[in-house]
Formats: sequence, structure tokens, C-alpha cells
Amino acid sequence: MKSSFAAVCKVPLIVFMMIVSAGAVTVKLHGFVPPGIDAGLVGVEYRRLYAELSPDIANDTSPVHVVFYLTHHSNPESGMLPEWGGGGAIGNDSIIMPVDRQPILGIDIGQILVHELSHIILNRAGRDAVRFPRWFHEGVAMALSGDVSDRDRYALSKAVFSGSLLHLQDVADVNSFPEFRAELAYAQSRETVRWLIDTYGISILSEIVDSSVAYRSFPAGFEKCLGLTQREFDIRAIDHISQSQGRFYWMLDDYLGWLLFAVFSLLSSAVVLFKRSRRKLEDEDETIPDVVENEPEDDDESEEDGEAEFNGYADQIGLEDDEDEYDIEDLRPFDDDDGGEEFCDEVDDWDDEGQD
Repeated sequence: MKSSFAAVCKVPLIVFMMIVSAGAVTVKLHGFVPPGIDAGLVGVEYRRLYAELSPDIANDTSPVHVVFYLTHHSNPESGMLPEWGGGGAIGNDSIIMPVDRQPILGIDIGQILVHELSHIILNRAGRDAVRFPRWFHEGVAMALSGDVSDRDRYALSKAVFSGSLLHLQDVADVNSFPEFRAELAYAQSRETVRWLIDTYGISILSEIVDSSVAYRSFPAGFEKCLGLTQREFDIRAIDHISQSQGRFYWMLDDYLGWLLFAVFSLLSSAVVLFKRSRRKLEDEDETIPDVVENEPEDDDESEEDGEAEFNGYADQIGLEDDEDEYDIEDLRPFDDDDGGEEFCDEVDDWDDEGQD
């Protein structure tokens, strides 16, 4: 009784294991494998990505070989990647990854491995019937691996600001680009695919893959799914990026940040110096004496004051002749030779008359 029950219970388990093993892929790790990278986990990611990209096409379970290497060692893999490359997918079954190189966009080695697995799956899903364009390859790989950082936003915003966004077909030459242009190519590809997913849902990726395989042409399959030619889609994608990524992320860049800080410091110093100079000039103006107040009195005014003083004195001593007013100019000093004694006698006579 127990043996028959055990036999019945084993049937679903065997069926489950057959289903799982049928969809499993053998992942083989070689070289300088980093800590935390496990072949079983890589296999799980492979199945997840295949379900996203090609659920209706039979899963290709042939082995995937991942080679980790050091760039300063002599090995054939060193010359296969551009100097900024963090990994590469070769054909349908091999991935090479340097472990001592900082990849562009600041992503980690686990994300790079998932990124390269996406390339392998797209190559296998095409089954040599269709070649997917580079922008679709890179955009899908980046969108599904989650490898996004602020650096790709900086790259996009700078390109929007300078008017240097790429056309999607130009991404085909990304391996020959310098690093800053390669960053833009990857960032723009990712943003384009994310826009597709946000607009139509994640299923749009598998629809484009299946349609392209069915038509044996990516342009034909793409147009069948979206109703847009490659050229029309390219224009719309650039417009979308210009509107959504036109914010000033580029100002947060380290180099530009320090440059703006230096400019702000210089302007602040100039303002402070200007205010100090102006205040100093104002202080000097306050200490200058009033020249007008210290100017000598006008000669005419002096003469009039002297004449009035003399006439007042003449009134005191009894000179009341209105017809013979004395002028200040008449008070000249008398020399003895000019009759000074006579003038003194006249004054004495005035005093005697005043006493009477």
C-alpha cells in the first residue's frame, strides 16, 4: 500500500523535473570567476530573459560559456573588446568579461553578465534568420538587466543641450566610438526601449522578436508591430528623449559642478570687492571740507559792511548831516605831512559841539 502511494507521488515530481530540465541551460564559468557569481543563478537569469524575449520560440538549452579574464594577462580575449567595454557576447554561446576594468555607465559585474546573456538570447531567438539592429540589442539588454545610473541621464541631457543626439542606425558603430560617445549610444538605446515598454508593455519586445523572425527581417517585423517605419520611429524616439531628458542633469556632472562653483566664487568675490570700493569712496566724500562755506567773503559785501559800521559810528558822535554821508573810502590813514594834525583838531571841535 505504501509502496504504491509512493509510486503515485513520484510521478508528478518526475514530470516537474523533466519540465524544468527541459528549459534549463548549462552555464559553464571559466577563468577568474568573481565572488558571488554562481552558474546556477546565471541559468535562472537565462530562463527569465528567454521568457521575456521569446516565449513562443523553443528554448535553446545549449551550453553558455562565460570567460572571466584579467586585462593585463596575455590572452586572446583582451583584443576583442573596446578599451571601455565591460563585457561582450560572441556568437550564440560565449561571453567574455574582464574583471579588472571599470565599465562605462558605472554598472556592476552582475548586471553586465545579465546584459550579455540578453545578447546571447537575442542571437539564439533570431536563429540565423534575422539580425537585430545594435540599438535594439543594447536597449533590450540594458532595460532587462536594470543597468541604469545617473551617468546615462547626464549623457542624454548633455546631448539634448548640445543637439548631439544620435540616430538609431548610428549605434551600429558603437564599438569604434570613444567612451563619451559610447555612453550616449548605450543610454539612448536604453531610453528608446524603455519608451517602447512604457508605451506598449513588456510584451512588445517578444512581439517584435517573433514578428521579425516570421518575416525574416527586423524592419518588416518592426513595422508590422508598430505601424511605423524605422525612420519614422527614429524621429519620434529623438523627440521623446529631447522632451523627457532635457532637464539639467548635466549640471550635476562633477566637472561642470566644480566649474560652476568656481564661476560662482569669482562672481561673489567681485561683488564683495565692488561693494567695499564703493563704501570707501563714500567715506572719503564725507571727509572732504565744504569749500563753499570756507571761501573768503565777497569784496563788495565787505565794503558794504564797513561802510555801515562807519555810518553807525558817525551817528553816535553826532554827525547827522544827511547830505554829507561819509564813505568808507574816506578813512584813509593820514601822514603828518598831509595834515593829520588838522584832522585831529576837527575831531576835537566835534566833541566840543556835542557837549554843548
